[in-house]
Amino acid sequence: YLPNRKCLTNIVEKIIPLLDESTSLPYDLHIFGRGISDSYFERYLRPVKNVKYFGFVQDIDNKIREADVLLNPVLEGGGVQTKVIKTLAAGTTVISSETGACGISRGICDEKLIRVEDEDWGSYARNIIQLNQEGESSIPTPPSFYETYYWRNNIPDVLEAITNINKN
Repeated sequence: YLPNRKCLTNIVEKIIPLLDESTSLPYDLHIFGRGISDSYFERYLRPVKNVKYFGFVQDIDNKIREADVLLNPVLEGGGVQTKVIKTLAAGTTVISSETGACGISRGICDEKLIRVEDEDWGSYARNIIQLNQEGESSIPTPPSFYETYYWRNNIPDVLEAITNINKN
């Protein structure tokens, strides 16, 4: 998926170099999902220290919970990013572009969803360092997030909307 590939390229070409310049903080970059070609891996990922490419992972939820943070510098695409909702639900902090956080209500996620301006690569590096120094990535996802986005809380509204459509 092209927007995800561009997102990954932004991480390795723009965010990681700024992070490396700013700190000696040790990190691993874990990448999940299908579709990374050998040529892309060789060009963009192999030169980056501490990259671990897992490909498709059957139980992604455990991998998400193990992570300190999800970086989501998405600059195109539409709708709510399922990976952001899933990551927040797992209790993992997300640093996202404004575009990547589209559709997620402000104030609902408190410190768990850190929004940065699109293409403000330095903000990603600064927020990663700050999360590490202050231990903020271990703050739990607030109950307001689950009240708003948990699917069982939304089913009655969806059923009512479908019923109303059928009445018209």
